[in-house]
This record gives sequence, structure tokens and C-alpha cells, in this order.
Amino acid sequence: MHVRISARVLGEMSPDYLTDVIGLSPHDVSRKGEKRMPGREDSAIYRNNSWSYEGRPYDCSDVSLVLREFLGEFRHLDFSIAEINGVTWCCLDVLISRDVDVDRDGQIVGFEIANDVLRDMYRLGFSLQIAARNDLSS
Repeated sequence: MHVRISARVLGEMSPDYLTDVIGLSPHDVSRKGEKRMPGREDSAIYRNNSWSYEGRPYDCSDVSLVLREFLGEFRHLDFSIAEINGVTWCCLDVLISRDVDVDRDGQIVGFEIANDVLRDMYRLGFSLQIAARNDLSS
């Protein structure tokens, strides 16, 4: 299985302030009012400030282990990110994919998230979004 995790934070807070408070360099930021596609006149505008931090890709079937390692990047924090002034949404995005043979397409991608990982997510203020898919092998 392949697992990718990112932490995303949206709101009125300054991405620079969030970087200072969290102490991690984001992989991407956007600012309210900026164009999503600079240089295009018809580009949509960001409605919120955002900050995102991505973990490395993992080839591992233990989703709890991957989440535990990713959350370890935030272990130095003794507060909930969701409670930072101006934060309106704080979420972990988890993408789980698995290479399958054509004749095995449609199989369920199963996993478990351990209680200690859920407690750490709650302590840090993260909600959770999970997407899972089977990628057909050629």
C-alpha cells in the first residue's frame, strides 16, 4: 500500500504566523485574495489563507504507523492547532492507494487507526479526511 499524508490549515490567520507558531516549514501556502492561477485573468481567487505540510510518501500497510510518524513532526506542540486565533479548519488528508491486478480491481482497501494516534490527532485539533483507491497494475 502507498500512503500520503498532509496537514492542511485554513482560516484568517497569517500563514507566516502559523509557520512561526508551529515551527515547521510548509510545503504550500496561499493567501486570501490571491489568484489560484497567477497570470490568468479568469482565475478563481482564494477565499481563505491556507498552510499545508506534507509528509514523505510511504510504502506501508500500517496506516497507524505512518500517521504516528507524521504526527511526530508536531510532537513539540503543547496546544491544539485548531485553537490558534483565526484558524477555521485543521485537517489531516490521508490518501491510501494500492496497486492491484486488473482481475482484482474492486477489492477493499482495509486499514486501522490505533487509539493513541486518534488521541494525538484530537490533541492537536486535526480532523481526518481519508481517500482510498486501487491503482490498476499494467
